Amino acid sequence: MQNLKNYWAYLEKFRAENQLLKMQFDQNRIVFIGDSIIEGWKNHSFFKENAHYINRGIGGQTSSQILVRFTADAIQLQPKCIVVLVGTNDIAENQGPISLKKIQHNFLSMIAIAKLRKIKIVLCSILPVASYYWNPKIQPLEKIKFLNTFLATLADEKMVFFVDFYTSLEQNTSMNPTFSKDGVHPNLEGYTIMSSIISNSNYL
Repeated sequence: MQNLKNYWAYLEKFRAENQLLKMQFDQNRIVFIGDSIIEGWKNHSFFKENAHYINRGIGGQTSSQILVRFTADAIQLQPKCIVVLVGTNDIAENQGPISLKKIQHNFLSMIAIAKLRKIKIVLCSILPVASYYWNPKIQPLEKIKFLNTFLATLADEKMVFFVDFYTSLEQNTSMNPTFSKDGVHPNLEGYTIMSSIISNSNYL
């Protein structure tokens, strides 16, 4: 069962890199964990110019998969802060249908794990999407709005914070085409907006 879980969550992807980082304590380390939106961010100067920022994004993953690797890929690196951006692939049903209650539970579990280790956690809004090109039957609007409202309510401004990317990237309930080529993933301009928002939030 554990081997299946390792494969399902792709726990091997960063194992070697994590081992090295665990031997190099960095009091300013910040881990970004999530799906392809986090993964693609690593190509932006936001990451390239800051060695303290560790990217742990894996394309296609859901909140359930992130929760499974949350300890290995984030907590055990002893960061001062963990940034979480995930949820759109839950709505897109990448791993099959999932209830909103289950997605909420996954976020609450990540928060509980981080708080137990006294690590600050920043929850990022799910980005605007009108339609998933790989699963066009899904109507994501209401679920995205529901989850973003839920994530915002979790912020206590002490250990848990919320960053709203949705508002700045949205145009008529879709991703502004200036900031995305496919309506789901940010392009360079989109990542520049996101980098500016989170840098100016003073949460990192």
